[in-house]
Amino acid sequence: MELASGLLAAGALALLIFSGPLALFIAVVVATVIMVTLFIWRGSRLWSNMRQCLIAAGLKGAWLVQRIEVGACAARWGEELQETGSGPVVADLVRHMLGDDPDSLFIPDD
Repeated sequence: MELASGLLAAGALALLIFSGPLALFIAVVVATVIMVTLFIWRGSRLWSNMRQCLIAAGLKGAWLVQRIEVGACAARWGEELQETGSGPVVADLVRHMLGDDPDSLFIPDD
């Protein structure tokens, strides 16, 4: 087993050095497809576990994309709220609470 993994690592390294990263990526994808196909045909428990892990990874990827989208929407909403919401509304509320003559509040009565 150790010899096989050593040969596999040496072959991957040789493929990377002599053919480049794209060839190594293609070889890994082809090997993965072959292994998955064999696991599906055999109906093994390993395939069942791998399928559950792949489903979980897919859901995690979808969650990550949605989380990024929600963060971008929250940032846009915060900017919009600052420009058109809280800034003007607070200024109008303060003016309303001060009344018709806002300067009269700051002049003490004699």
